[in-house]
Amino acid sequence: MVVDAARRWWAAPRLRQSTPSASPPSPQRAKAARLALFLPLVIVAAVLLCAAMGFVATRISKGHIESEQRAALQQALDEFHAQFGDGAVDAPDDVQLRAIARRSGLADLRFDANPIGEVGRTFPA
Repeated sequence: MVVDAARRWWAAPRLRQSTPSASPPSPQRAKAARLALFLPLVIVAAVLLCAAMGFVATRISKGHIESEQRAALQQALDEFHAQFGDGAVDAPDDVQLRAIARRSGLADLRFDANPIGEVGRTFPA
């Protein structure tokens, strides 16, 4: 009988601690849990949006630079034809090519009869 009473006395605090509370979570904790659930999705969407905007801006910038280079080359070629006449040879020699490259501001300028695809090279349309 004493043993049974001691067991109940030792078991009582453990039973009180192990029973879950039936009170509902506070509204602030519920909001925080919902926010923690959707926050990674919002961050991923923001990263994808920024990447898409960066890609579009790069494409626009690259197109603008290429159009400026084409205009500069066309102007240099027009000056070349004005200087040497309309009967000038279609392919300028090395000295003339360097002068055209200097006037147009384009490095590594060359005219090929049969251009092959090289990385970083632009061919007229």
